[in-house]
Amino acid sequence: MASCEPCRRSADKLTTEKMTMATRLDQALTLLGYQDAKQLHYRSNLVHAIHLFAGVQGDAKLEAECEAEIARIRAAVEQARST
Repeated sequence: MASCEPCRRSADKLTTEKMTMATRLDQALTLLGYQDAKQLHYRSNLVHAIHLFAGVQGDAKLEAECEAEIARIRAAVEQARST
């Protein structure tokens, strides 16, 4: 079944939007110089602040991205504690 041009454009737009949303937190952390922060508590504090701001602004996508990053940070802390 051949795909129609409008369908393909719509799929491309969704893919681009998803990629853009998936990187918004990373872009913010990079701009602030925290993308590769060695100390997890600095990164955690900043992500929590962005999470709070996203919630106040009603930005559910950014809020969810922050929640996922907070979970990754917690997992890294737990792994560090167990070694």
